[in-house]
Amino acid sequence: MPPPTLRLVSPTSGRSNPRRLHPSVQGKRQPTLLLVSGDGDSRIGFTRIARRWHNIKLLLAERGRDGLATAFLERPHLVVLDAQLPDVDGLRAVGALRRNPTTSETPVVVLGVDDSGRELERFYEAGADAYFTRPLNVSQVDRIVLGLLEVAALR
Repeated sequence: MPPPTLRLVSPTSGRSNPRRLHPSVQGKRQPTLLLVSGDGDSRIGFTRIARRWHNIKLLLAERGRDGLATAFLERPHLVVLDAQLPDVDGLRAVGALRRNPTTSETPVVVLGVDDSGRELERFYEAGADAYFTRPLNVSQVDRIVLGLLEVAALR
């Protein structure tokens, strides 16, 4: 049974202006994205964006430990995590994902609030593939997240 803070969110069909993955991903394992965020506003905002994407399985974890356990078990194609998790330092979470053989090559996107550049630099050094600041830019999230999912799904 999944941890109590883990939820599966089914994409909503029939949304206007849906985003689709490249046709070359067809026939592969359904792309899975894990969102790890203890911040309700971030979860809601990112989930609203993700619900526009077709054929993507979205898993949610509110705590860092639950998110890491889920990542190691489920092996998602992409992990999006909050820089400020309630129970685990975001930099340590990225490091743990990079050190584990099952997630060492899984793309990691960080949701942060510091746009000064120092935090961004620290997360890239830890192994993050992308860093978004809030408020989220929908077109940027679409472009980068779907691009990373496509590449990961083709591996």
